[in-house]
Amino acid sequence: MLCRRSHVLKLLAAALFCLSTAQAGNYYVSPSGSDGAAGTLALPFQTIQKAASVMVAGDTAFIRAGIYRESVTPKNSGTQGSLITFMPFNGEAVTVSGANVIPATSWTLSGGSIYKAPVSSNSSSSFNQVFVDGQMMIEARWPNTTLDVSHPILAQPAAGSFIDGGTGLSTGTITDPNLPARPDGYWTGATIHAALGAAWW
Repeated sequence: MLCRRSHVLKLLAAALFCLSTAQAGNYYVSPSGSDGAAGTLALPFQTIQKAASVMVAGDTAFIRAGIYRESVTPKNSGTQGSLITFMPFNGEAVTVSGANVIPATSWTLSGGSIYKAPVSSNSSSSFNQVFVDGQMMIEARWPNTTLDVSHPILAQPAAGSFIDGGTGLSTGTITDPNLPARPDGYWTGATIHAALGAAWW
């Protein structure tokens, strides 16, 4: 009787394992794939995000070798016992990068040693970084600074004023005698980072 019960329990455990395995899905991603494909090994997705948008608890995405320039936000959550897994296919080299490539032909001389290029990302963001051949560069700014981002060179305004516009537009003026003279409109579109009043840096 004990042997028969043990045999039945083993069969039940095997059946449950097969059921959970059958419910889990495998998806494949390759730079040469298509997000309109089925996501199989023969017809992989092109982006990790496509896989992340269809995966559910227990699913695994196998990523083929390549560089994926994307951000990934899974649509669904896994569970502690049934994870959503992203992993390289057979240990292939996979790189997920948040950086966009700016073609060399896009760069033109702006003036002096400053070059400019159009970009599709948010150019007003405080978190942009530019790399040339893997070396971080400094975005054009005043005052100029160094690559030591933890100790930036800061401007120290001499004076300032503020006019309260009530419910309309308020006007602030910052005076800095060290700011180079520029023609009207030169700073249009620029971003000012300011710490007003007493503050910790």
